[in-house]
Amino acid sequence: MVTFGKRTVHFGGSGYSDRTTTRNPVERKKKYKSYQARHKGDNLDDKTSPGALAWYVLWSANTIDKGIKNYNKRFKTDLYR
Repeated sequence: MVTFGKRTVHFGGSGYSDRTTTRNPVERKKKYKSYQARHKGDNLDDKTSPGALAWYVLWSANTIDKGIKNYNKRFKTDLYR
């Protein structure tokens, strides 16, 4: 969950794994490719969209902190934990 001003955006599904929670490298790669295929049509240009948040924070790196760095670099913003 992230708050942009008065708007709260929920992203990622509770109970689902993502790149940051999957430790097995083979399984992580498999899940990542499946995620990319399922979400290739998501709006990744709007920094407040759940799709962009999930894509960059949860799926662009192996840790949340690195994912946040990728998100901040992509959108030139200062998202933090």
